[in-house]
Amino acid sequence: MLSKWAEILVGLPFLVLVPTPIWAICPANLSKNLDALVTTPAYAQGQWGIAITTLNDPNGSRTPDWLYTYKSNQRFLVASNLKLITTAATLAQFGPNYQLSTQVFGEGAGADWAWVRLVGGGDPSLKTSDLEKMAQSLWQQGIRHIDTLEITSLPFADPPLNPTWSLADVADGEIAPITRLALNRNALPLVVTPQELNKPLHLAWTYPELSQDWQIVNQTRTVATSDEEFIDTKLDEAKKIVRVMGQLRVGSEPEPVDIPLLNPYPYILNQWRAALSRVGIQINRVQIQNSPSRPMGQRLYSLSSPPLTELINQTNRQSDNFYAETLKQVTATIQPSQITQILSTWGLASNSYHLEDGSGLSRANWVTPQALIQLLQMQRLQPYWPVFQNSLPQAGVNGTLKNRFKNTIAQGTIWAKTGTLEGVAALSGYAYPPNFSPLVFSIVVNQSNVEGSSLRPRLDRIALEMMKLQACP
Repeated sequence: MLSKWAEILVGLPFLVLVPTPIWAICPANLSKNLDALVTTPAYAQGQWGIAITTLNDPNGSRTPDWLYTYKSNQRFLVASNLKLITTAATLAQFGPNYQLSTQVFGEGAGADWAWVRLVGGGDPSLKTSDLEKMAQSLWQQGIRHIDTLEITSLPFADPPLNPTWSLADVADGEIAPITRLALNRNALPLVVTPQELNKPLHLAWTYPELSQDWQIVNQTRTVATSDEEFIDTKLDEAKKIVRVMGQLRVGSEPEPVDIPLLNPYPYILNQWRAALSRVGIQINRVQIQNSPSRPMGQRLYSLSSPPLTELINQTNRQSDNFYAETLKQVTATIQPSQITQILSTWGLASNSYHLEDGSGLSRANWVTPQALIQLLQMQRLQPYWPVFQNSLPQAGVNGTLKNRFKNTIAQGTIWAKTGTLEGVAALSGYAYPPNFSPLVFSIVVNQSNVEGSSLRPRLDRIALEMMKLQACP
């Protein structure tokens, strides 16, 4: 026979099946907890901006509830959180299935052609293997001889290298010149691997067959585990010499290094000519056309980029600066103010942001956390909403959040864009607490003298605090 208390518990199973987690907090306590956190000495070493709200209901049955704000209307550097703006605007302009085209035009007939021209359309993913597909197609069409092989260097509206970017970011391979026709990200990729203590690092081209004309000067060394790590590069494009300097710790992982080509067009033209030569097409001369002096001629081949969905996945999950800047330029081809016009339709006030680039590398950018919240809220109302959210790194699962929030309540339930510059860290996106409504959040810190590796756990602590929310009577 059951005891009296057992009979009561059987009759009220919810009392035992849905216990209140001991870590759960009510919305009324979130502000108190976060205020206490951001005023501790560890957090006082920087300027913080935080905004947390419930997620828009696409059916309009409820308005978002502001759960916490801290200096959320102030202007902040947000580093790569700026990619949220770039990718959202590009999706709004073109849609998730849009593809960019790289085309080949020419004039001639049969085996002999007077000229053949490669024309870029802003595809940041174009690779040498794509040129080989084009070359094979031209051979299959019967082309055996080209008098003049051309590429066009028609520029985007903005210069290839943004004048507000740090020269160190360019030298370190964080970004390369942004061009309408780009190949292999307009860079020469290397892999740098530590060796025995005091030995030079091992340097290897990622694509040896594409870089065989380049000479490497190795001025690196393998250092003790207590020493600082850094890699610097210097490029002499005229002499095709790459100088690699710096050091990595013994036993550390190989380090990929992109060496940006400050003038990528000769490299692209050489790769285009080599691809055609490999299939047996003879070429008399080559040239780079800034503004083609003759009509486009007959279209011989058109290569479509991956759908915009895939390009945006790369941009946000991997925080790809080259992709972000290219997408920004492609969107601006509609008109220079296209992105700001899109933001205006979403209710972002013009005094809540300033955009100097599309990647967040520029320290002249600024955005308020509330403006990022507004941007993220509006994406929930768009038909491409799943594409946008899924492009963001997922906590403990993929992208730049793959190794963060492991074995916590946030693993797999936060989709957010990361951002890091010297003295800057940011995390903005969507969160799904187990016992509360979905959230939109933006957490930013500026002017910190703490290294990024120490800053990120402090942002994560704030995010984990909001994940404890539960509905309270």
